[in-house]
Amino acid sequence: MLHPQDRPTWLTQLHGSLQTATSNHGDSNGIESLQRIANDYQGLLNRHKWLLTDVNTTDGFDFDALYTKYKTENRIPELFDEIISALNEIVESGAIDSVRALDELRKIIATLQNAKNGSYFATRNSWFFVATWFKNTGWELLGDIPVLGAAVRGLRKSLEDMNDGMQHLHDQIQEELQSKLSTDFPRLDYTAPTLPRLEYQTQIESEEKT
Repeated sequence: MLHPQDRPTWLTQLHGSLQTATSNHGDSNGIESLQRIANDYQGLLNRHKWLLTDVNTTDGFDFDALYTKYKTENRIPELFDEIISALNEIVESGAIDSVRALDELRKIIATLQNAKNGSYFATRNSWFFVATWFKNTGWELLGDIPVLGAAVRGLRKSLEDMNDGMQHLHDQIQEELQSKLSTDFPRLDYTAPTLPRLEYQTQIESEEKT
């Protein structure tokens, strides 16, 4: 109902948390969303002064607000949490005995935790960093430990969903920029990173079918 100029920056975040709490009322995601609503957004809502602006008022383009909107729609923070959870499960499983490998995994986890609520460019660059690590090191490391099969399958699905979500997020931002400007806007370059296949992926897929 509100014109974009009249929406406070936290409103889309509140809406996303309400949706999560509604659809996940029986699990930890729903509980965490309720906690965010109570601790972070309730005070903002109570203190907000609704000063509606003239829709014809010329204003700058709020890139961060646009990013926050589409980040929530594409479940980017949730997917970050899924990947972090899967990696923590792998670290804590005891299946990896290499100190260097464990240190690398913990660095990847810390990078994801720092980026999940960051800006568009922080999130994008962190995702490329993580995807590149999986391409150069991660898949080879995890592919050598078949006992991690179930955890790796879940991780692979979350990584693929994140790749699709980041691409969709970028396309939506580009379309909105284009629709709000009267002249052609230079396209924002974005190429989704390639997620390599695990060496024993064929075996995993065969097990999934059976």
